[in-house]
Amino acid sequence: MGTWFGSPVAHTIFNELYKVSSNTSLAWINLMEIIKTQNFLRAQNIPYHFMSYVNYWCTDDHVSRNGDFGVLGNPALKPLIDAIDFEPWIFSNTARDGIFELSKELDDFQPDKFHPGNVASQRWAELITRCMPSAA
Repeated sequence: MGTWFGSPVAHTIFNELYKVSSNTSLAWINLMEIIKTQNFLRAQNIPYHFMSYVNYWCTDDHVSRNGDFGVLGNPALKPLIDAIDFEPWIFSNTARDGIFELSKELDDFQPDKFHPGNVASQRWAELITRCMPSAA
């Protein structure tokens, strides 16, 4: 749900979507997009890295301040999760945390208390830079 509800247009769009969706259907759509993108990039031999803003790779009911949830708590999603290659992903630690958790660790958010502050953004950029292959 989140901060886009401040916009009347976004509110209308997402409010209608949530009326006909469930956590499972929303997660299924997103996981399928990850798998499709991963498969396309591999087929085209395009190097890539993925990241997730929040650690969705857990069983928690609430993983952010916006109502996000962990997908591992839903057995119906397991076949899709198993189809994801997590090797080219960038996380801040082995728990698969993202920049949101890094921001929580640093207590560094923008005034909306959801988006990372400058220090967290800098640390995340440094992490990404370390994970990327050197330019030849």
